[in-house]
Amino acid sequence: MFGITLSRGASAPIVLRAGQRLQPAYQEIQERLQTAAVSTPDETGWRVGGHPVWLHAWIGEGVTCYPIDPQRSADALERVLGLDWSGVLVQDGWSRYERFREACHQQCQAHVLRRAHDLEAVATGRAKVFPRQVIDLFQDSLQVRDPFVHAFPDRDRREHVFAEFADRLSALTRQPRADAANQRLAGH
Repeated sequence: MFGITLSRGASAPIVLRAGQRLQPAYQEIQERLQTAAVSTPDETGWRVGGHPVWLHAWIGEGVTCYPIDPQRSADALERVLGLDWSGVLVQDGWSRYERFREACHQQCQAHVLRRAHDLEAVATGRAKVFPRQVIDLFQDSLQVRDPFVHAFPDRDRREHVFAEFADRLSALTRQPRADAANQRLAGH
């Protein structure tokens, strides 16, 4: 852009220096994440020189932290939050997050809906019914939730709506499924 030619070898020390200078800001982000009432972790992987590397993304209230780790593990999040963190952990259902026993676990609706849509697309016959029921239930809940953003209802109304959807979800998932893929979705 400015007519400056940079090689990879010249870029690496620049990036390292910037990282060192930003370390205090990174510490502040981690501290704010520790005090957040809600945190949403996720991770995605790629390879560097044939070795796996994971980009973890942790979103808290007003902060986003992006650590890179050689493993897909909740260890990195544990080092920042600690096992005694007691906020709401909105996550994709990955079992490694269950180690945060003090946290209130909320499944990410987007992950559940994606799994249900994917399952419905490949299922045949009666096996399509259950994923469609899951999709309908979650879309109903989102339609009820959306107006809450603008006019937050009183506590009784929120508790009533919560109980209604919890009962519907429980009724939908409690019985065993003959189709193995549907049983996995019900367990999720």
